[in-house]
Amino acid sequence: MAGKENKEKSRGSSLECCVAVVMTTFSREEDAENVATLLLSKSLASCIQMSNIKSLYKWKGRLEKGKEVLCIIKCLKDNIEGVVEEIKKNHTYEVPEIIVLEGRASKEYVDWMRRNDKKDKEGGGLVEARFIN
Repeated sequence: MAGKENKEKSRGSSLECCVAVVMTTFSREEDAENVATLLLSKSLASCIQMSNIKSLYKWKGRLEKGKEVLCIIKCLKDNIEGVVEEIKKNHTYEVPEIIVLEGRASKEYVDWMRRNDKKDKEGGGLVEARFIN
């Protein structure tokens, strides 16, 4: 059991601060992909996941429901304001959902985010986009 305890203890200490998850939704997949590509090309985000969802919400006093695309945007904490600004500037909704959760991630993941951020900024941004189906 001592080995397990040490392994769990080292996992907890290897988390680093400085990351955020920004969530937003779009009515069309094309709009979500356009904003995601923009954020990645400007080195504001490291990874963006998109999922089709069903939303229920109140809008102007009425209960609404519809299909949306949820974007989960992972970025360095230093890039939060840039991510939010680009979403607001390029979103089609009158009031876009923008929720920011600041947190910690594994040291290896934060290192990967920092390397990509630095490399992209030094190299001028996204050079090639690959989409895997």
